[in-house]
Order: sequence, then structure tokens, then C-alpha cells
Amino acid sequence: MSILSRLFGPRTPPPPPPVQITYKKKGTIVIHATIVVRDEDGREMIQPANQKPLPKLCGCGKSEIPPFCDGSHKTAGRG
Repeated sequence: MSILSRLFGPRTPPPPPPVQITYKKKGTIVIHATIVVRDEDGREMIQPANQKPLPKLCGCGKSEIPPFCDGSHKTAGRG
């Protein structure tokens, strides 16, 4: 144990920065972080390959691959 640790106690790492989430008016929700999406039974939902590295979630409710965005908002009158 270093002398600083004995004098001041153990150093705690700084908290991680907050995750940025961008809601776009056209209906897409972009998450600027690595995430794991799980369904209500706890099973991991695989992110579509065309969305890597930033996952995009559906905000319009028209996606054929919920909860991920598939661009359906473009034909649903929101894009």
C-alpha cells in the first residue's frame, strides 16, 4: 500500500461519462454507446449489422425489426 493510500484512503475511479442519446424528429433514437438490448424474457436482441457501431432504436413504431430502426419512418410520414 502506498503512503498516499495510507494517508488519504484508496482512490476511487471517476464515474463514467453519461451516455448520449439523440432523439431525431424523424423517429430515430441513436445511442452513442455500446449497449446490450434484452427482451422481456432477458434474451439478448442482436443489433442489425448495418447499425454498428451506433445502435438506432425505432421511435415511430413502424419498424419491422423492433426495437431497432429499419428506416420505416421514411415511408410513415415522419422522414
